[in-house]
Amino acid sequence: NFNALLPDDFAVIREYLQRRSTLDTRARTDLSLKLARQAKDILGLQELPFQMTPDLFLEAIYLAYQRRI
Repeated sequence: NFNALLPDDFAVIREYLQRRSTLDTRARTDLSLKLARQAKDILGLQELPFQMTPDLFLEAIYLAYQRRI
């Protein structure tokens, strides 16, 4: 249920996805994990679905949100 995520949450995810290529590997890994954990908690999930990587999880959230609007 994506209704628990606020528009600002999606904006942060979008911003990360747009800028991740400019981050060094360590920063990208740390930030994607932090954002994925926050989104997971907001959505009430115990784990990332299907053992997704944090980046893939964030991409999936963003794409699902885009389809809603």
